[in-house]
Amino acid sequence: MKRRAMVWQVVTCCGVLAMAMPGPPPALGAGKVPVGETVTERPRPKLDPLGVRAGAFTIYPMIEIRESYDSNVFATETGTSDDLITVVHPSIRVKSETTRHRLDFQANARVGKFADNTNENYEDMLFSAQGRLDILRRTRLFAALRYQRLHQDRSSPDDPATNAEPVEYGNLGGLFAGEHVINRLGFRLEGNFKTLDYDDASTAAGAVIDQDDRDRSEYEFSLRTGYELALEYEAFVRLSYNLKDYDDALDSSGLNRDSSGYEVRLGATADFSGVTFGEIFAGFLSQSFDDSQLDTVSGPGFGAALSWNPSGLTTVKANARRVVKETTLVGVSGILSSTYSARIDHALLRELMLNARIAFTSAEYEGDTREDDTFVIGFGAQYMMTRHYYLGVKYSYLSRDSTEAGQDYDQNLFTVRLGVQY
Repeated sequence: MKRRAMVWQVVTCCGVLAMAMPGPPPALGAGKVPVGETVTERPRPKLDPLGVRAGAFTIYPMIEIRESYDSNVFATETGTSDDLITVVHPSIRVKSETTRHRLDFQANARVGKFADNTNENYEDMLFSAQGRLDILRRTRLFAALRYQRLHQDRSSPDDPATNAEPVEYGNLGGLFAGEHVINRLGFRLEGNFKTLDYDDASTAAGAVIDQDDRDRSEYEFSLRTGYELALEYEAFVRLSYNLKDYDDALDSSGLNRDSSGYEVRLGATADFSGVTFGEIFAGFLSQSFDDSQLDTVSGPGFGAALSWNPSGLTTVKANARRVVKETTLVGVSGILSSTYSARIDHALLRELMLNARIAFTSAEYEGDTREDDTFVIGFGAQYMMTRHYYLGVKYSYLSRDSTEAGQDYDQNLFTVRLGVQY
């Protein structure tokens, strides 16, 4: 496909640029970015929120109001419907300020109201807690717990399409991990879990669309071993094993979707004096299903998260990742999804941050001939009027090209944000 070839060339060029060019050291003076930081991460003492001190913690409250125009609310190829969406996004973070040990909390909500398509209104929320226990200088334990109440995007391949309102679901997850370093050798043992509970949907006529066969629990266990080749340079190997257990023994098409899988990664992390830094790896991944009618999803695995500071005012990021995604589409065992993206952030002024991004995702549906190519390009800006008030604008264009009839769509999204923080 011509579009796919063109998109691939653009994304590849952006990724190679960010990966291959270490660049000159950050400019000296007020625009200098500290080693290992990006331009968006560096402190801005006159503009960063102060928070409210409460003993060993600092509380950061924030509320943001967004007004968006969506040219294709239902992500459809024909008969598109546009709308204005108002989103209220309150948030509170509680961060510990101790140098040893750590305990942080977060809660937020996103309440979306549509001007015309009021059935699409949603109320998402998140509650999370995470902590770190420093047992010894080179031995640490980590734990996290998170609960989210979310709605499914209309562009999801698992969206029933005939549902009058978005599908809602709960996501309860957490992790427990331990790290230990012996001389140049480091180990991290980690366990993750996630439980998904989908609400039933309904048609405009009130007929129930059963979503129970999507309810499941997911578990992953991993061991990462790294060796410090030199200061700020590390080679590592990571082995992971996962289990996916569906609540229903058989889904609506009579298939057992329980599965197990593994991933092997060989990679390296590096920091070239804070100018170029990040992680890159390659390996193999596979997901096998208990039901013999579902094909195994497997193939080369890869990932990268790289940052390049060509100057003290600009950061270029390149990311890549391949994963196996779950689906309950009839005849499809899983989706092998590969995403490549690049982003540029530039501080035009101390108060004004500009950004541009591009991304390409290729999704292969195992057990079906369907393939989706999704291309996204976007631009944005954020202006800090004062320490407590900011204004942001963002535009993005999304295009999906699918081999499945009726699954192509284009979408324009323009958003204006006004935030208050303390």
